[in-house]
Amino acid sequence: MITYEETSRLITLKDRVEGSFQVTGKFVAKTQEHYILEMYGMAQMFRINDWEEVRDGEDI
Repeated sequence: MITYEETSRLITLKDRVEGSFQVTGKFVAKTQEHYILEMYGMAQMFRINDWEEVRDGEDI
């Protein structure tokens, strides 16, 4: 199942392993296995098992 959002919402993902690396991009979709973000005009896929979304107001 793919969840699409018609939005220009930016999300930040944090590396689950190290916890020190983060990426921010325009949310495009979320599948069962990946977050898909638009970054620099291209779609980038990030494995859900390796990344977690940083919630609003959370220290980053």
